[in-house]
Amino acid sequence: MNKRKEDANLVTSPPNDSEVIIPVSAGGVNTDFNEESLFIPDFLEEEVVRPDIYEMAKLYHAKGLNTMPLIMRDKRPFLKEWKPYQEKKSTPGELKEWFSDNSLCPNIGIVTGATSGVMVVDIDSENAYSDFSAKYPDIVTPTVKTSQGYHLYFKHEPGIRNSQSRDDLKDIDIRAEGGYAVAPPSIHESGHVYKWLEGRTPDDVPFASLPHNLVLLIKSKQTSKQPVEKLKNGVNQGERNGALARLVGSWLSSGHTLDVCIDMAKEWNKKNNPPLAESEVEATVKSIVKTRNSEEQNSTKKAVCDIIIEHVMEKCSSFFTDERGLAYAVIPIDGHFEYHPINSKAFKEVVSSVYWKATRKGLPTESYKTVVATLESEAKFGEKSESEKQLNNRIAASENKIIYSLCNSKWEAVVVDENKWEIQPEPLLFRRYAHQRPQVTPTRGGDAKKILDYINVASSDDAIMCLVAAISYFIPSIS
Repeated sequence: MNKRKEDANLVTSPPNDSEVIIPVSAGGVNTDFNEESLFIPDFLEEEVVRPDIYEMAKLYHAKGLNTMPLIMRDKRPFLKEWKPYQEKKSTPGELKEWFSDNSLCPNIGIVTGATSGVMVVDIDSENAYSDFSAKYPDIVTPTVKTSQGYHLYFKHEPGIRNSQSRDDLKDIDIRAEGGYAVAPPSIHESGHVYKWLEGRTPDDVPFASLPHNLVLLIKSKQTSKQPVEKLKNGVNQGERNGALARLVGSWLSSGHTLDVCIDMAKEWNKKNNPPLAESEVEATVKSIVKTRNSEEQNSTKKAVCDIIIEHVMEKCSSFFTDERGLAYAVIPIDGHFEYHPINSKAFKEVVSSVYWKATRKGLPTESYKTVVATLESEAKFGEKSESEKQLNNRIAASENKIIYSLCNSKWEAVVVDENKWEIQPEPLLFRRYAHQRPQVTPTRGGDAKKILDYINVASSDDAIMCLVAAISYFIPSIS
């Protein structure tokens, strides 16, 4: 056994055999499908090398850290219901289900609080990190480099919950009870790979205790929330940003515009002790509105994805993966069954048709990326998933029969046994490529010897050899 894995070491530069190439999205979806790009990820334009995420998940588990899957290149949970894992530990079986298939490229989250025994100080800027380090120069604790800042892992402190947008902790959020942190080797939407700092992995240093004065500061503001109406009378230092966030949220829910919210916030700020800088009030309101709009757009996108998936799931009779792990959907069309790779141009056309007939709208490109990822998971783990299938090119053997795909629009094949041949619906045995063209549909009453009219042979023995050779080309795996 690899000694690193045996000791549950969280390596920053893993051995070559535990590295995988992870696709980095360039903003679109490449649904072209051909023989050359068959196993290249669908949106690969550049590559990022990161450790095998399943191995890392197991190492975190061995350290007592409770992990869960996050959406690929995202901070949001992959699970619809992740909150139960605030109290229960994920199991080795769940880790295997979530992370063992690297083609799904999930991110990984560590649930903070008592379940993992850790909390995270989430510092969102280099300036804030410098200030924090200067204030607490003796702190040495496991630390992650994020896209813009750092995650400092500390021992869990009972009574501390998630908190953010506090003006007494500028650019610092607390990930504790009720929260989670994105963990290495996850990939940020920008392409940044989360990494443990050199010499600051959980193998190198233990989780430090949070400084006592910082514990008191955090807890002092984590009292029960005041009603929004009381906040309108102004608040004290340390409570202003949190109060402003709640007030702006209530104003937006009442239908107020951005400009109106800014004016109301400036008037409210005059009642604070002391007031915030007017420029900071305006910037904060704009940030809150932008976040709210983004959340609404994501909600709309999710609703569109759900609609597409619902219609496609209803249309598809089943799903399966081939021997190489490529996911396929089986679709009944015009009295026959077709099966296409889920990440292919042909399948996208099927989905576009299904969505158009259901909604009379074009297929949204950004939503389709999520649809593909969901359906690929369905092909591997879902209720409609069939067993893995061995696919062939043009010719296959099955149950003492030779089957030759005609690659035509009716999805037909010639099935030959020892007594006869006939044209039947093509079974799930073949892999189709874009360059393949339909074959001539055979008719009865022909004579194989007619081919000799087009071949220059010297003798009858050569003629027999030509006929044998021609026939043998239709026998799979013949040596």
